[in-house]
Amino acid sequence: MEKGRETERLMPFGQCLRQILKEKRISASALSRMMENKSRNSLFRILEGSTSPATQEAFFHRLVRGNWLSLTKAQQQMLRESLEVSRLGVEGYRSNQAMRKMLRDVDEQRARRPIYLESADRGACGTFDRQLEQYARCRAVSMTLIGCCDREICAAIADGLLHGRGGCRVKITHYLYTGGDEIIRAVAAIQPLLYAPCYEAYCVEPCMFSAEREQTYRANSLIVRWEDHSGQTHLHMFLLVDRNRLLMMDRCGEQAISLMERMWRADRAQMHPLKSAFALRHSPEDYLAYTEAFCELERGRAIYTVKMDMCLAFISTKTLVSPVVDGFTETGFAGQEGLEGLIRAFAQIHQRRFENLFTKKKPTHTIFSVGAMEAFARTGKQSDHFFAMRPYTPQERVDMLRHIQKHTAENPSFKVHFFKDSFDPPKTEISLYEGSGALILRPYTNYDLSGDHAEALITQSAFCEKYKEFFIGDLLARHVLTQEETLSTLERLIALAAAQA
Repeated sequence: MEKGRETERLMPFGQCLRQILKEKRISASALSRMMENKSRNSLFRILEGSTSPATQEAFFHRLVRGNWLSLTKAQQQMLRESLEVSRLGVEGYRSNQAMRKMLRDVDEQRARRPIYLESADRGACGTFDRQLEQYARCRAVSMTLIGCCDREICAAIADGLLHGRGGCRVKITHYLYTGGDEIIRAVAAIQPLLYAPCYEAYCVEPCMFSAEREQTYRANSLIVRWEDHSGQTHLHMFLLVDRNRLLMMDRCGEQAISLMERMWRADRAQMHPLKSAFALRHSPEDYLAYTEAFCELERGRAIYTVKMDMCLAFISTKTLVSPVVDGFTETGFAGQEGLEGLIRAFAQIHQRRFENLFTKKKPTHTIFSVGAMEAFARTGKQSDHFFAMRPYTPQERVDMLRHIQKHTAENPSFKVHFFKDSFDPPKTEISLYEGSGALILRPYTNYDLSGDHAEALITQSAFCEKYKEFFIGDLLARHVLTQEETLSTLERLIALAAAQA
């Protein structure tokens, strides 16, 4: 019902303007005379929706400046929204709004609301957090989520089972329906669990199964099997009956649940895993393997990235080696005995990454935050500065910035962009490696793989397609500086970095 009401409210520009004229009891001819249009037909074409989005936008700005209709702020916002609906269509507009919300939700740290729990058998009330505490004290927990793409539930499970819990072995399997924009909302909701190695998610695509069978994957339920310290296995089933209320069945039918679990496992052969992830450990050799994995991910692919500031792969090997050697030595990250061979191997891999990014014919588009890049120019530290690397010197910063400025100006396959001041940039990093997946990284971890650094490659094709459409059709089309402004901004950043010497 909510989606239906939203669809009724969303309308193209001409229809929205007609509605406002009707409310104000002003005819199109009268408005045309007020605006002193040379031709009334131009306004009628706008009302009929037969003009271009650019013409509609120019008309809107003229209408607001002239104040002929005394538009309220709410009416102005409706017309702005309708311009986007005209440009993208209702589905495209809704998809872009969902993607913007997802990027905000990825960044957002917020207090959780309690999820209340009622036992169907005992009638007792409590909270899901309290129940999770009991599971965490067991030997092993296996949890299956069907639907339940609720941020609060995912956060409760992460806090209760994954963070700082003793020796309890945890496995979480999630079946998600991913039709339409539900995949975008799902990725936002599952952020608390997404990066955990024990979390596996499988996508149920539209029309993959019969309508009746598909409904079993929309049931918003949880099944928990846990093993106590005596080796006995127990079973609970939960139903999400409200946004903050679960119904728990203590004595659910083992045979029926086992039958459903067998069906889901069999269905997985037709499903697509939502993500794949790198093995994140902590040793110099592991970091080499990690760098090599990125090299393979980037090779020959179109790349669309949102990032706070300078990408490591944009820095020439010659510039990068000195900060790496100094940082590795100072932090003791690599022993002195094997340091030379390690740096040599790292330099070879990085050179392949660097050459690929600047010589491949597939596009590389990266959008930075102006504020974050200013901080980088002043300090020589990235927002996610590799923990075992020293800050870059002013001259190194100048060399990096000049390099990307040159390629942005001259290389048709490589472009950096900056968000406009009017757009609040996301603080996370998300990169689409076309044909492989969209990589989402948790921000501010300094790439310390032994710490809280986490990332997941979303491999579901619909999500990747929607992200690319959003990146090109919304971010690049509406919310970044022009190339001339970008080159000017880079020149200013270069001067700012040079001034730190």
